Amino acid sequence: MDLEARRKRLAGVRVKASAPDGMARVVVDGTGRVVELNLRAELLSRSPAAVAKTVLTTLIKAQDSARQQDGPEFAELRESVDALEKRIGADVAQSQQSAERSLAELETVLSDLVRGVGRRR
Repeated sequence: MDLEARRKRLAGVRVKASAPDGMARVVVDGTGRVVELNLRAELLSRSPAAVAKTVLTTLIKAQDSARQQDGPEFAELRESVDALEKRIGADVAQSQQSAERSLAELETVLSDLVRGVGRRR
């Protein structure tokens, strides 16, 4: 199975978690992305800090469960994604270094041009 097919399969997985008091329920896909959030009206009458704590705790619980999905395809997909992220990170770093070298060369050329124009005057 290629990476795109694995990504789609993982995106199709649904993992649910609920707050202990049942005030919040979060559904995430296999990548941990939130696909559904349900809050009971009673939760919204609480303080903003209490609402945030309930939602975040439930979200983290769902995401942790998604990461712990059994099956070799999930472990293999995570490894593939991790390897791809490392490769992209290395490519970005290399591109940045190349851009910085080019910029330094351009600065040198411009500086030389400015000095040359100053001497002609």
